[in-house]
Formats: sequence, structure tokens, C-alpha cells
Amino acid sequence: MADSLRRINHRHNAVINWLLSHPDRTLRDCAEFFGYSPEWVRRLVRTDVFQRVYRERAEAAGVAAVHCVRDKIVGLADAVLDESLRRVETGQASDRFLGEALRTTLASLGYVSPPPSQTTNIQINVDPQRIVEARERALALKAGSTDAKAANNG
Repeated sequence: MADSLRRINHRHNAVINWLLSHPDRTLRDCAEFFGYSPEWVRRLVRTDVFQRVYRERAEAAGVAAVHCVRDKIVGLADAVLDESLRRVETGQASDRFLGEALRTTLASLGYVSPPPSQTTNIQINVDPQRIVEARERALALKAGSTDAKAANNG
């Protein structure tokens, strides 16, 4: 459905109306109300066309469009932050929790540098004349071994 939905029909409009009227209810509740499968409703709501119309209608109605992935992620992050602050304020946060929260917060804000790279760089300076001499010796050895092979085969 995500690729095939081209326009909103009367069933889709009914789902949009229900979602706008019930921002506190889940997509599963919406599916039960209409007798659709929860998977169908989730796929419908995730389509670009549905999200565009849903957001337009929500904005026109002056309500929040809460039934989309981005808003759910923001809502989840907000709830987790609220719960974390509550634990800190009430003294229910363990030392481990505080350490992890601090590391995650500092990393998210860009204050923690990544661990050092395991790559070791080695620079070797060689005289160009020595490289030429080494190539000549290698060619001579290769030619000598070729001559030796030819003598043994002959």
C-alpha cells in the first residue's frame, strides 16, 4: 500500500476524521472501530499521501497530528526525559543510570569525542636511489631464476 496509494478515498477520509477526533487513542483502536486490520491501518497511516492530507487537515482544524512516526518518536523521547528527570529529582536514579544518562546526553550534544582510532600510521623515508637499486636487484634475481629454470629444463 505504501507505494500504491495515489489519492485519499472516503475510507481514508473516515480514518483521518477518527484520528483527529481521537488523538489519545491508538491505531489499533482505530482499526477496531472500523473493522479493519491493525496492519492495514498502520500501512495506510505511514503513506506519504495519507500523512500529507492528515497533516493539512490537522493544521486546518488547529489540532496536533500525533499519529505519525516522527511525532511518536518525539513523544517517546519527551516521556523518557520526563521520567528520567523525575527519577533524578526524587532520588530514585541509580549511579549507573545517572552515568549512562550523562554519557548519552553529552554524546548527543556533541561534547564527547569518539574513541581514538585503532589505526597506526607508519611513515618510512627511503632514498629514491635505493629504490632503483632494489628494483634492479629484484629484476636480476628474477632473470637469474628464469635462466636457471631454462637450464634445468633443457
